[in-house]
Order: sequence, then C-alpha cells, then structure tokens
Amino acid sequence: MSDYTDVFVVERAKIEERLAMEVGGGLGDKKTTTDMVYGRLIVERLIRNLYGETAADFTLIQNQHVFSLAKGDQFSVYFNISMSKKYIAVATSVNTPVGIDIESSEELPKKALVGISNRCFSRLELSRVNTLNDQVNFRNFYRILACKEAVVSVLGNAFSSSLKKIDTTQLDESDYITSFVENKRWKVFTRYWHNRRAGCFFALSALGHPGTIRVHQTKQVLTSIFQ
Repeated sequence: MSDYTDVFVVERAKIEERLAMEVGGGLGDKKTTTDMVYGRLIVERLIRNLYGETAADFTLIQNQHVFSLAKGDQFSVYFNISMSKKYIAVATSVNTPVGIDIESSEELPKKALVGISNRCFSRLELSRVNTLNDQVNFRNFYRILACKEAVVSVLGNAFSSSLKKIDTTQLDESDYITSFVENKRWKVFTRYWHNRRAGCFFALSALGHPGTIRVHQTKQVLTSIFQ
C-alpha cells in the first residue's frame, strides 16, 4: 500500500452543483445534511481513484474521534473532512489517523476574531496577532486557527476546551506540536499551507508520521471525482 497522505482542496461552488445533479432531491433542507452527503460522496470517489477500491465494499468505523473505512482486516483508509463557506478540504491516509481544517480569510468579523483569539490562543500566539489591525496579523490568525482545529480534528472534540494548550508556535522549529492535555502528553504532526489566490489556510494533523504528503487543488480534485 502507498506511503502517502493526500490532501484535497476544492471550491464548493464547482463541486456542489455537479454532485447535486447526481443525488437529486434527496439531500433534505438542512445544511448539515447536505454537507454530510457531499462529504461522503467526495471521500468515496477519492478512495476509488487513489486505491482502486469501491467504497461500497468498506465498513465505516468511528473510534471516538477517528474516522476510517475498513475492508476486512487487510485494508483501511483514515479520512477527515473540513468545510468552510467557499472550500471543502479532505485528508486521506493509509498510514495514520488524520485531521484536516480549512479557514477562509475574511469570513468572520473582526470582533469575532478578537474573541476567538482571547479564548483560544496561547500567550505566544496572541503576540503573533496583536490587535488584528493589518494583513499580517489576520493571516497569522487564520493560520493559527487552522492548525489548532486540525489538531482537535485528529485528537477529538473533547480537546476543543484545551485550545490554549495547543501552541502552534512550536511549528516555527518543528513539524510537531506537543501538548499536555487530559494528563497525557500528545505529539501531533502538523503542517499548514496558505493559498494566497484563494485567500485560505488549510492544515493537516496526524497522530503518526503521514509519509509523503500530496496536495491536490480544485482542478485535480474535480478530475478525480468526476472522471
């Protein structure tokens, strides 16, 4: 099996119309229901393209915070999905449990950014965003938030109350964030990317080493899903 972890980032507008045509009117009215259907379809098709496997042959397993698709005892794929207003991000890996988060700039008002920073950022992280009055500080905010949320995605929502203890400034010198949460030491691989054209940050976290990371953008993702 491949020693790869794959990250897919796609514009929602370019994928949802085509998926909606395929699933018809069975999505329901609630946005969360729609997101779940789109997320499932995207993961199924990416797995088919990456591994030559049909998702119908897999069993969905949720072990606390970790999602995976298993095929007997021989093959399983870990995956995670994140959605913002404009983008969908998916991470898949056969190596280790993964978490993903994507944050689009300018989606939140400044007052909300300040509130999130004060509640969730460490002292060192707060020094990177200051008063959120220039573009550098805004970019730092979304980068920090994406990394924190990716770590929570792979460790579990219970850790969302301990976001201050997840200090992303460690990424200045390492690919790992080490935190002491729930009386346990956690060391989580984390890497982030900034898509300047799209105005978004996305981050990947993994409980083990993810192997080679491959990042796929909108055009490649659409080809994989609708080929």
